[in-house]
Amino acid sequence: FDYEALVHPAMITHPNPKRVAVLGGKQQQTSATLREVLKHLSVKDAVILGDEENAHVDNAVDARISALEMKDQECSVEDHGLFDVIIDPNPFKAATDFSSYFNCLNDDGVLVLNTDTIITHKDPALGIGRLNVLGRVTDFLGEVGYESVHLYQDESSSNDFGARSFLVALKSADSRADWYSNEAEVNLRLHQRISRSESLEFDSPTMLKYQTPPKAVETVFCLDDSNVKAEECGIRGFDPEVVNVPYSDLSVGKSTMGEYSGRGIFAKT
Repeated sequence: FDYEALVHPAMITHPNPKRVAVLGGKQQQTSATLREVLKHLSVKDAVILGDEENAHVDNAVDARISALEMKDQECSVEDHGLFDVIIDPNPFKAATDFSSYFNCLNDDGVLVLNTDTIITHKDPALGIGRLNVLGRVTDFLGEVGYESVHLYQDESSSNDFGARSFLVALKSADSRADWYSNEAEVNLRLHQRISRSESLEFDSPTMLKYQTPPKAVETVFCLDDSNVKAEECGIRGFDPEVVNVPYSDLSVGKSTMGEYSGRGIFAKT
């Protein structure tokens, strides 16, 4: 799949990612993820975390790469230190609370997970059917302490459903401002961090697309009973409890914008 979609939204969200962890797994996945991480000039230390089998590294590739053994997916500050960004390219197959990763993140840290699935308009609520694990993981992230969780989809990635989705968990709600950076801010960070010699298709329009969930994601989120009262769900569609503007406050007339601007409906002042 597209490793740019996995790596760069989280890296751009962090204001200055210097120490980044990549969870080891298949060598191809680990190498491809590291390739994208190391495109960021701010990165001083890229650490592979894994068991004895996959915590290996070829330092000749880049001196910034190192490896630390991590048993049973348990990250600890004492053994592994703190990270700005933790990236797991391995699709999760079971619900995990990821609490140890939370403890290994700095206060403005970012965790990104590969869900290996896609949400469609035919799906039920999160936590039901094939979205059972995804829903439970999303709940766990909130319970652990991540203050803002975002699900985004990359239509260019390919799997059985024709695309792929990822979860970004922000340790601090203050990082939401960075996740929702505007086009100019994203362009500036890319210009400052990415060498011009690097090949990169990820750009500001792509990031802006990830910031807004597709309609299918919004629908399954709001179908979940625990989310029906969320602010994001309260502003969707027609609300019968909101009083309509009375027609007496409206008038039909000619527009004052110009001679040929036509007629329309306007609010009375």
